[in-house]
Amino acid sequence: MGLKVGTTATYTIQIEGINSFEPSVPISLYDLKMETSVDLHLNPKYSFTASPGDAENRFKLRFATVTGRNEMDVKEINISATKGIIHVNCEGTNSGKVYVYSAAGQLLATSVLTSGETSLRVASTGIYLVKVVNGKTSHTRKLVVLQ
Repeated sequence: MGLKVGTTATYTIQIEGINSFEPSVPISLYDLKMETSVDLHLNPKYSFTASPGDAENRFKLRFATVTGRNEMDVKEINISATKGIIHVNCEGTNSGKVYVYSAAGQLLATSVLTSGETSLRVASTGIYLVKVVNGKTSHTRKLVVLQ
């Protein structure tokens, strides 16, 4: 996330609508300058001091923790889209869930992941995040969907 300020001052980022996100999805704001992370479910406000010379890309918004999560092998998962339908194929997977988020991170749809193909229709052309969870593993991919 970028930020460019005109004067040295204390600023506050306030996240609204955090309750619209699934509570099991960790969402954090990472401050690269201060090397600190804030759990936005617990504290949707973050105050910091910034100056005109600070790096503009100071923050990272994370939708999962870095440690303690195993990702599926990329060869095991295939996510694609055709004519407004997202297709998810997982080799050797017989159970799990598929989550579809808007580019802003809002949960739009969920589906049970079954062996073979799982398909979800989206309402409009756009950029989506598709998260596949199977047991203790997860994989998230950005996808452009055209109608």
